[in-house]
Amino acid sequence: MKKFVLFLICLILPCTFLCSCKSQNNLDGFVSELRSNCYKSVDSNLTIKAGYGFIEQQPNLDGKVGEKIYVLKFKLTGGQTENVTYHVSLNFNQTEYFSTFKLNPISHSLTAIMQIDNFNLSQFEITIKYGSDSQTVKMQSILPENTITYSNALSCLQQSQSQLLKTFYQDGKFCAELCLRVLVKDNHPYWYVCISSKEISKALLIDGFTGEVLAIRDVF
Repeated sequence: MKKFVLFLICLILPCTFLCSCKSQNNLDGFVSELRSNCYKSVDSNLTIKAGYGFIEQQPNLDGKVGEKIYVLKFKLTGGQTENVTYHVSLNFNQTEYFSTFKLNPISHSLTAIMQIDNFNLSQFEITIKYGSDSQTVKMQSILPENTITYSNALSCLQQSQSQLLKTFYQDGKFCAELCLRVLVKDNHPYWYVCISSKEISKALLIDGFTGEVLAIRDVF
């Protein structure tokens, strides 16, 4: 009987913590960059990853989020041929979108960006054209079921790191912006959160299932 009670406690405690993180937070309005979904290619000789979210149209670390642009960003990392230009196209809501892969000088990978509003697919097909060749590639979301939303991740952050957040307040006003990116490793989701003001920046890693803050570090 005691073992059964302990088993129930182990089940209930994580659920209680997660549910408590679903309350509203006042940080959503300070998110200036977000990646809320991530994808990978399926059954293709090309290794393609993608992420969807938004960025601030005119980035400015002033604690105020301006107009946002929603983008679907692709990264081509394997199977490509040198000295060949790659193009990607996608049909969504009866609109055809096109983009050309360009070399990212930081990651040294080929990236392409499409500006798309309200993209909500868990799987979709793209067409990759290079030289005289063309192929259709299926993209699949890799987010596990029950991954918490970025808003819930912020609620967890606000509840568990209130002292840390106080360092970003001046005269009772929150004076920072947030960047959130969901990522998946070994089928487990995580939220990367960066809180930045003109003076300091902190990076945190949050468990994508429970909302627990796993790590905090300074960003220089």
